[in-house]
Amino acid sequence: MTFDLNRMVKLQQLISGEITEATCPECDGEGEVEYERTTGGVSNDTPWIDIVATTEPCDLCGGWGKVEGE
Repeated sequence: MTFDLNRMVKLQQLISGEITEATCPECDGEGEVEYERTTGGVSNDTPWIDIVATTEPCDLCGGWGKVEGE
């Protein structure tokens, strides 16, 4: 996920205390993020790789979709 300027400004305002709550920039307020897990190995002298997409609760907001300042 890429951060745009508006998200960075909101995050800076949150850190500085100008605002007390904002939409989570990691999950866009959805509370869940899709991660890709990569595994691999060698079978019969042939390397292989497996990429599995999983949806998990957002680590930044804890699944709430909002982040709060301190």
